[in-house]
Amino acid sequence: MRTQRKILPWVCTLLILGLLGCATLEEQIDAISPVKVSDAEAAVKVGKILRDSFADINEEEEYYIGRAVSALILSKYPVYNDKSLIQYISTVGQAVVVHSDRPEIYSGYHFLILDTNEVNALSAPGGFIFITKGLLQRCKDEEMIAAILAHEVGHVAAKHGLQSIKKSRLVDAFAIIGQEATQRYGS
Repeated sequence: MRTQRKILPWVCTLLILGLLGCATLEEQIDAISPVKVSDAEAAVKVGKILRDSFADINEEEEYYIGRAVSALILSKYPVYNDKSLIQYISTVGQAVVVHSDRPEIYSGYHFLILDTNEVNALSAPGGFIFITKGLLQRCKDEEMIAAILAHEVGHVAAKHGLQSIKKSRLVDAFAIIGQEATQRYGS
């Protein structure tokens, strides 16, 4: 009974507003609604950004993200030009991949040696694995090489690079929320 008393005035108001026509209806809604059109548009914009930040990245997108990251790596470091050594590293790498949590990905795993004396190994989403000549020179045997490649394959299999991208998207989304709030309500 009390609920009906609370709802009845709203129903009557909506019926009256509906009879007044669109232009009058918009004026009435603006008068009684605390949400402005610009605020609603901002909320929709922020909602889309948040939704995108939680969206999953499919394997094809992962591959193309990895290609872009690889291009950045290869713009800094040249490829070591020893085809037989690259083939050997790829063979060891593929043996590791078979036993990983994600042995099959969109375009397979790709292994390259970077021509630098730095001691490092890198991985990019989509199965791109890099090991430097400097690190290879420090490896005493195939087991050490396999361990290094397994570590990098593990990053790809666990999607660590993609998780970083998602976190970055979320940080960007919250930054935009802050900007929108500051524009609307001041500092």
